[in-house]
Amino acid sequence: MRAETPDVKAVFDAVPQRARELGWGTVPQGGDGKLVYCCHVTVSAKHWVYPPEAQGRRPPCIEIAYGPLAVQSGKSGCDLRPSDPALGLGAPPACGAGASSGDEPSGGYYQRADLGKFGEIGNNRKDLADKFFGWYTAVFEDGALEAKQKSLIALAVAHAVQCPYCIDAYTNDATAKGATLDQLTEVVHVAAAIRGGASLVHGVQMRGHVHDKGH
Repeated sequence: MRAETPDVKAVFDAVPQRARELGWGTVPQGGDGKLVYCCHVTVSAKHWVYPPEAQGRRPPCIEIAYGPLAVQSGKSGCDLRPSDPALGLGAPPACGAGASSGDEPSGGYYQRADLGKFGEIGNNRKDLADKFFGWYTAVFEDGALEAKQKSLIALAVAHAVQCPYCIDAYTNDATAKGATLDQLTEVVHVAAAIRGGASLVHGVQMRGHVHDKGH
């Protein structure tokens, strides 16, 4: 809902009431001048809608954003997604960590809040950062591959290169795009198969060295 017009705003504002009528949970985010970060863009406000469990499975939440997208080149990462009110769990990030993650526990080398600082790389050589983030955004848009497919590929690569920030971001991004836990698990197996196979096939090099030395 990108047009900030009265009719669009009325539809957006009606989301919580309609969700309650359906027995779905809903949590607002942003609004009243407080922007919501998503990657390196902001929107005016969001509603997070949580469908109830069905057939033993809880469907993914629905993210409804309102207001025009505004690029914030000095910022990357997302505000934390509110927890499902029916579960009372801690809030996982929407697609990585972001502006609201200051209460993350400390002590580990990788801090979830650091992903939200990614855009700070543009504090120096902003021209290069702008080119990167512009290209990065374009890469993950729908093209010959759908955005969901690209997100799953990114998740597989994230496991192969063992990037905790990327695993965090693209687990949530793929889930938000409708990927199931089975699909997420399969892409991890694909990454593991390629990485394991790459190690094993180098055994050919080992065997070649052995034969060259006449052993």
